Amino acid sequence: MRDPVQTECGHLFCRGCLERALTGHRCVCPVDNSEISRNNVFTDAACKREILSLEVYCGYVDNGCSWIGPLKELETHSENCIHRGTVCRLCGLLVPITTLSIHQERECPMRTSPCSYCKKDVPLLQMEAHIARVCIGCNHGCPNKCDPTLELKLPQLEDHLHPRTGDCPLAEIPCPFKPYGCSFVSQRQYISTHLDESSVHHIHLQVDCWKALKEKVDKSTTALEQVNDRVAAMETRISSVTELQDILKQRLDAAVNMRVEPGGGVSSTDIISELMAQVIQIKKQMDDNMEHNVKTTNYTCTCEPTKDICFLDSYTPTVSSLHAKTVELDHGLDRCLSSCLDQELRLQLLE
Repeated sequence: MRDPVQTECGHLFCRGCLERALTGHRCVCPVDNSEISRNNVFTDAACKREILSLEVYCGYVDNGCSWIGPLKELETHSENCIHRGTVCRLCGLLVPITTLSIHQERECPMRTSPCSYCKKDVPLLQMEAHIARVCIGCNHGCPNKCDPTLELKLPQLEDHLHPRTGDCPLAEIPCPFKPYGCSFVSQRQYISTHLDESSVHHIHLQVDCWKALKEKVDKSTTALEQVNDRVAAMETRISSVTELQDILKQRLDAAVNMRVEPGGGVSSTDIISELMAQVIQIKKQMDDNMEHNVKTTNYTCTCEPTKDICFLDSYTPTVSSLHAKTVELDHGLDRCLSSCLDQELRLQLLE
C-alpha cells in the first residue's frame, strides 16, 4: 500500500482498492458498512511517510543483489541494479545482466557451433536436425535399410529415394499408370511384376481415358462451331443495321433538300412513317435470325491434369477470341442503333 487514504469513519485503505469498492450506487465503508462520501476521502500523509520508510529487499535478490533500503528508493535502485534481468537475443530467456555474456557463450541453447561435417555455423539446439536433414557433408544410410553398408551424401540419398528415377528397391512408389486411374502402390521391387500381371487392366484404363478425352474434344469442337455461328449472325445483323442507317441518312438528306411544306405533296410525317416501318421490318428479321442461333457454350477442361493426355487447353484462346469479337459486334450494333435514333429525331424536328 503506497498511496494510503483515510475515510471519514477513520479506516485506512489503499486508494486503488477503495475506488474499486466504491463503484456501486451506494458508497459504504468496506469495514463497517457505514455510508461514506468520495469527497471526504483524503490521503493519509503520515501513514504514507511511514510506509515509504520501511526497509525492503531488492526485487532481484534471487539474482544475487544484496541491496536493502527504504521503499521510496526501491524504484530508483531497480532501474540501475546490475543484477536486473535482460532478455537474451538468441534464446529469449530472462538472464541477469552480469551473467549475460557467460550465458551466451556457454549456456545458451541457441549459441552457434560449427557442424563437424560441413563446417557451417548451426545453433546447438538445431544441430541434430541439421545433420539429419540438411547437412550435405554427412553420410546417411538409406531410411528403408535396403543396404546396411550404403552410405550416401544427402543429394545422392534424395536421388536414391526418388519415386520415379530412384533405385531403392524398398521404396514405396505408385504404379506408373496412376494418371490413368491405377491405385496400386508397392515397393519398387514389385512394380515390374505388377506391370506384367496388370497389362490388360492398364490398357483398359488407357482406352477409357482416351474415350473420355475424345468426348471432351467433341464438346469443345461443338462449342467453337456454335460461337462461330453466333459471330456470323452478329456480322449479318451489323450489316443490316448499317444498311438501315444509310437509308435513313439518304431519306433525311432528301427531306432537307425538298423543304416540304405542311400542305405539300410528300410530308415529313410520311417519310418518318415509312422509315419506321422499315426499321420494324429489319428488326423483326434480325430477331427471327437470332432465335435460330444457339447460345454460347462455355467449356472447361475437367480431365486429369496429366501432361500425357490433356491438350484441350489449346482451345481456350480460340473461344476467348471469338467471344471478344462477339462483344465487339454487340457494341458496334448499339452504336448503329443510336445513330439511327439520332437521325429519326432530326426528321421529327424538320416536321
